[in-house]
Amino acid sequence: MLGNGSFGMRDLINLTYNLTDVHCVLATNDRELGKFYLDNDFVDAVNHIPPEYREEVIKMIDLEKVGRIQREAEGGVFLNGYYLVDASREQKQVYDGVHLPGMPEEPVYVFKLQIAEAVFDIDTIQEKDCTELMLPATDNEILSALKQISVTVQVQIKELPSFVIIGVISHHALPNVKRSADVPAYWNTISMDYGKHLSRLYDAFTPAVHGEYGLCFDVDEATGEFTYMLGVTFDKEADGSKIEPDMRKVEIKGGLYAVFTTPKVPNEQYPKAIADTWVEILTRWLPESKYEYDETRLDFEAYDERDHAWLHNNMVQMDICVPIREHK
Repeated sequence: MLGNGSFGMRDLINLTYNLTDVHCVLATNDRELGKFYLDNDFVDAVNHIPPEYREEVIKMIDLEKVGRIQREAEGGVFLNGYYLVDASREQKQVYDGVHLPGMPEEPVYVFKLQIAEAVFDIDTIQEKDCTELMLPATDNEILSALKQISVTVQVQIKELPSFVIIGVISHHALPNVKRSADVPAYWNTISMDYGKHLSRLYDAFTPAVHGEYGLCFDVDEATGEFTYMLGVTFDKEADGSKIEPDMRKVEIKGGLYAVFTTPKVPNEQYPKAIADTWVEILTRWLPESKYEYDETRLDFEAYDERDHAWLHNNMVQMDICVPIREHK
């Protein structure tokens, strides 16, 4: 079809559908085409010349002859300063002159994005990990796309050492609590005077590292009752005499933990961000990972200076530490 000068509408439509098979080279004659083939190692006979002789041999090659042989073998043509060749050698006939080919239906969009969770090595991203987002998009469409790729949590697998927490305890009863990992979904219903209790703890105990912890234990599966603790690190045994009746020491056993960092959000959205991260951990990350929840140890929430909204322009985040072990 190329170069015979007899294009009709049927040929034009069919050619358009076959453009992906057409190769284009910047060459206006056989000599330029021959040079292109040699420069790009497309001539097998030359490629077999020992490297130490190749440069001298190439100087003696007739570039115009090389280009003509390749052009005639491929059936290519020169057109408007380019060399064109149909690599398929057989045109796909999608239009018979009467019936137009069906056009696939696509949603209306200006840009089509493929988005995936951010990673350090982009080569590890697979198509199954991506979702499409058509722009412009509504807020709900954007949130739906983000939810599909689960961009709400960051996780690190760490070996943590054992340490002791001293804290103020309170007792609660909530529905559907069968194990420690179920409780965090209801933490937003727990009413405590956090500021008052933290002041008591920091006045009585002087942890080497500033930071607070939230954890639960003593879960009664039958009643849904459990103990909740708000605490700080207990570093000095000499401070044991300062422990009050509503306080308790709890050892956090060392071992393998999945440490999840909540998204950085305005302080007003903080409780929801923490609850959403717990839901993501328990309903998606754990079931899809090679790990399982280790019931022999406690999970806990860790709050450091990132939790102080006044230091970070009202933006806050924290860590959730979940004890894990590989599936048996």
